[in-house]
Amino acid sequence: MKRASEVIDASRFDAEFFHPRIDDLFDHLGNRRQTIADVARLRKQRFGGTRSAFNYLEIGAVSGDGLVGDSIIDGDEAPSRATWRVHAGDVVTSTVRPIRGLTAMIEEHQENAVASSGFAVLEPRKVSPELLLCYLKLPVICELMDLHTSASMYPAISVPDILNLPFKHPGEEAEREIVELVREAREKRRHSKSLLERAKRAVEIAIEEDEETAMAYLDGKHYVADELLPKLFGPGRHYVDLETIQRTIEAEAIHYEPETVRRYLHQWEGEGRIHGAGRGWFSDLPVPFEPAEGIASIDAVERLLAEDFPFLEHTIWSTKELTAWFHHLPTRHATFLRIDRDAFEPVADALRQAGHRVVVHPLGEMAKKFTLEGEDTVILRPRLASEQDGRRSSIEHTLVDLLHETRKLGILEGAEYREVVRNLATSRRLQIPALKRYAARRKIEPADILDAFL
Repeated sequence: MKRASEVIDASRFDAEFFHPRIDDLFDHLGNRRQTIADVARLRKQRFGGTRSAFNYLEIGAVSGDGLVGDSIIDGDEAPSRATWRVHAGDVVTSTVRPIRGLTAMIEEHQENAVASSGFAVLEPRKVSPELLLCYLKLPVICELMDLHTSASMYPAISVPDILNLPFKHPGEEAEREIVELVREAREKRRHSKSLLERAKRAVEIAIEEDEETAMAYLDGKHYVADELLPKLFGPGRHYVDLETIQRTIEAEAIHYEPETVRRYLHQWEGEGRIHGAGRGWFSDLPVPFEPAEGIASIDAVERLLAEDFPFLEHTIWSTKELTAWFHHLPTRHATFLRIDRDAFEPVADALRQAGHRVVVHPLGEMAKKFTLEGEDTVILRPRLASEQDGRRSSIEHTLVDLLHETRKLGILEGAEYREVVRNLATSRRLQIPALKRYAARRKIEPADILDAFL
């Protein structure tokens, strides 16, 4: 029995929704004093489409143990339901037929994958993802979600109703135990799956070749080189660090000393299987970035400096060097010349007399009102301490400086900057440690750049 006002407030008229047992359950769970929205945030990062292959996560790939299978598809074949970007540690739960308990936790290798629109993507904020995963899979919680579904042929719960579900924390000690058990279970699952796949492949090798080759494969080295390394470099992922490689090898139930792993990596570099991307970093991109030759604006400035200021220490770069990686071809460019402050005026005067448009160290209101005019503008900036002189800026430094100038002068939109970085870093090999070091010097968070392609 319910009052008419309660029925109207709930916008529901089905008896199951008002069953006394459900009232008891709500009371036991705290009667919404705390909800899912209090411990997790809805992630609404939309997938904007891509021309490259990507990892698509669909509802049908969710398993009973809280994992969701990968599905690598071409960008041109992206289904219309490919909607949400997900990140490692997110928890995705199906809004369709929630009684089935199709909830999963995103793993590290699924970082930046794309999930179906049928998922609600939750970013745990005040609880561990392992606890939220287990909570949303509880039969009573699935039953509560099912009570909020609408339609009969395609019953679905709204995302606001998911966020409004009651949440009752089991206590810190219980949470720690849950986290440990979930991680242990996932680790054992990965081990068993890896051992099974290696054993199956070893049998094939023994039949096709010989037992000695099969045993060498089981030992792990050939398996890591031929199958594990290629998997580390998935669609859109072309860089991996030593720590991730070692952690992945251990997850496959293969045990090597760190020195052995480093020795193998050095050998695989020599064989061309992988390529160095800076100390402790590796890439599957065989072609490193090479600075473009014949950049007219750079060449003109360099000639003037050689003639009029032959001993001036400087570093130079131009947005024209990055033209090939822009989505839309820019018509206006900037050349950045980094020199000592006391050389600003004489160098600016010489450049203006040679016909260049010059802007000297724009700051404050000047920076806010800055716009690129004409085909090219030379912008003078102060050199950093210990900066190398008389040479072109490295691409790693250029990408950091480009972000700095994008924020200061607005020469690019943020999305356009990310597109340039992603296009370049996924087609030409960069040196990741060099980029991170220089970003720290410029007081820029390295993740603001690396997140575009890592």
